[in-house]
Amino acid sequence: MANHYSTSKKIWYGPNCEGTFLNLCLGQVILSKLKATNPKRVLEVEHESGASLTAKEIHSQTITVAQNLMRLGVKKDDIVIVFSKSNIKITPITFALYIIGAPVNFFYLDLEGDAIKYYFEKLDPTVILYEEEFKSEIFLNLQNLKLTKLKYTFSLDSKNEPIDEILFKSSIEDIENFQPPYIGDPNEVIAVLPFTSGSTGMPKIVMQSHAMILQSVLNKWWQMDSNSVVCVLSDLRWMDQVGMMLQEVFFNVKRIYTSKCEKDFDETYEFELLCKNKVTHFFTIPILILRTLRNAVESNTISKLYHLKTLLVGGEAVTESLVKYLSEVVPKCKIISSYGMTELDVKIASDEEVIGKMVNGGILANGYMAKIIDEHGNSLGPNEKGRLCLKSKVPALGYFKNDRANTEHFKGDGWFTTEEYAFMDSNHLLNVIIRFKYLLRFNGKFVDPTAVENIVNNFPKVQISALVGHSDNGSLTSQVGTLYVLIGNDINRDNIENELKTLLKNYLIKNNQIGLVRYFQLVDRMPLLNYCKINRTVLSEMAAKN
Repeated sequence: MANHYSTSKKIWYGPNCEGTFLNLCLGQVILSKLKATNPKRVLEVEHESGASLTAKEIHSQTITVAQNLMRLGVKKDDIVIVFSKSNIKITPITFALYIIGAPVNFFYLDLEGDAIKYYFEKLDPTVILYEEEFKSEIFLNLQNLKLTKLKYTFSLDSKNEPIDEILFKSSIEDIENFQPPYIGDPNEVIAVLPFTSGSTGMPKIVMQSHAMILQSVLNKWWQMDSNSVVCVLSDLRWMDQVGMMLQEVFFNVKRIYTSKCEKDFDETYEFELLCKNKVTHFFTIPILILRTLRNAVESNTISKLYHLKTLLVGGEAVTESLVKYLSEVVPKCKIISSYGMTELDVKIASDEEVIGKMVNGGILANGYMAKIIDEHGNSLGPNEKGRLCLKSKVPALGYFKNDRANTEHFKGDGWFTTEEYAFMDSNHLLNVIIRFKYLLRFNGKFVDPTAVENIVNNFPKVQISALVGHSDNGSLTSQVGTLYVLIGNDINRDNIENELKTLLKNYLIKNNQIGLVRYFQLVDRMPLLNYCKINRTVLSEMAAKN
């Protein structure tokens, strides 16, 4: 399997989009899959409580919730906000909303004050479902808001307002013969309204259609069998969690989830979750799995991770040092680098079938096309770096109530212009380098910081590094760099800065970049964005103050 390149169009094509469900809505497919599954098969388990759901329980609860929502008058296009962490009620509720065509928004729990009000008004929900710990925050922000469609606010875990009586109480209707209502074209009906990461400003809200999500699930993230146990630790609002709910149903595997927020995770917690549940397939990011593995090695418990078979790593590029370290400490575990984004798909490209090297990108997923453009919009050829543009066979719906962003990023011909600095190499593999905003300006030219970081990250004593730029004497065209380096706890710091300078010297001389790395900072922790991505904006602000 490989990407195909059109020399005349300067466009790369992934394999054809395959699958038999692309003309169906999610509810139809979910019920069909659940009905065909062993009813006693446990499909999901909450790590903290051990609470679980079988295929039969998810099937019957999904239909019951859908029927009760329709009785309450919730209908197609009515937006439902879920202000909650993951819990045992989420999957049946989500699947029920797919059935009736009501878009679900898993709210961004880290938002505060005016930001909550802004997004409440923007979404104008018909229903808000929440956990008790967020109740006061929600109702405080609902005060003085004129939400024209809001009819219901239900607590998911209050004993005084039992949602079991409202949504989960069985009706007299025949569950076995239930038929989902017709809700329209799966290419046009919105299933989920996820938030973007917010790493380039205020989070935007994306419109994910039924067809787009089905394409994502049909583009298998990894190879699984009936004994696989899958897990992703991100918050509920991320599309990988949305996809993982469907993975359990589509591929008949057990999903492990947590009722904690990602900000509560640490290496001890992650290790305990992986071991207790014998997770075989883990969707994670480099810094998270690295700290978990190092903790296991240092505590002499790495053998307890023998069950790990596959790591699907996204969010940031996988370093050669991580691959080497993984092969040493968990030699039977396969690592796959995956590239995706909320606007299109969790997995747009991966290096699973690339032989001989790790690539932040790789082979495009079924149904995807890519091109690289310069600052004037001209298409570039192999090994020419520029802005990445993507197009899916399933049409993207764009941003919710955001004409400016749609005009800027979603073009009339179906192409989505990303914020990524990338290139397609001579083997026609996608290589995503970094976001444009994180490029350094040095001596009047754009400089890719990851070239320096890759050299440093491959140094055995380094866990991860980040090179950020800040203005040199107020200049808009020239910056100096500060290299932040996270090293292992057992490393002697006295000589490492000199070792790193020696390591980088030849590279910087060869590329006429002497002076690019002006400062070195050894740190115990990296500032992180949601789901543990390095916060380069904070590092730049720190560097500018020093």
